[in-house]
Amino acid sequence: MTRSYGGGPERQKKKQPDLKEGDAPEWQSRLDSPSVSSPDESLIEPVRIDFGKRMVAGVIDFFCAYGVNVVVGLIPLINQIISFQLVMVLILIVRDWLYEGRGIGKNLMGLQVVDVRTGQPCTLIQSIKRNIIMFGPPFVLYIVITVLNIMRLFKLPGVTMISGIGMDVINNLGFLYLLIVIPSEAYRAYNRPDGRRLGDEFAGTTIVEAPMDFGAPFPRQ
Repeated sequence: MTRSYGGGPERQKKKQPDLKEGDAPEWQSRLDSPSVSSPDESLIEPVRIDFGKRMVAGVIDFFCAYGVNVVVGLIPLINQIISFQLVMVLILIVRDWLYEGRGIGKNLMGLQVVDVRTGQPCTLIQSIKRNIIMFGPPFVLYIVITVLNIMRLFKLPGVTMISGIGMDVINNLGFLYLLIVIPSEAYRAYNRPDGRRLGDEFAGTTIVEAPMDFGAPFPRQ
């Protein structure tokens, strides 16, 4: 797997002393070494990325997730069990792991999610942690809907009434949560000098500028 050094402008790397000709930057030698000298020391200095790029990347990811969801919805029996929103939310949670931290939207916009400490691409676990704040509660709610659908499929007593009421409540709760948390996270990304939202702080990640690369949809990690 090709290593990522953040892919961003030079200001995203910690400032280093003047180098003599032929000397390697300190941050590169630290990355190439077997271990980082200190767990609290960061290789990447987070900076605020153009907010317009991030918004467009998010919209692209949403429509890609919606498209996959529509395809899954065409599969017989599966479309009677899995909640319409469940597939979308699952894809949005793991999207930053694809294409070595780029996903689809960020890839097209020249962005990448990297580990703020090492500069390596976002891992699957980091992608889940990064997006769980926004989509975790709705994901759990839509799993409940899926369970209700399974119960209804097997015609368990009293499930019809529970399903009808429960789905309306769950859908409303999921929408209300997203209505609150997404603008809040977007405001942090727009307003903070480092451009990091709560999900980035929880996952230990940041967004940097990087070249487009659709070569490895599922990174080997």
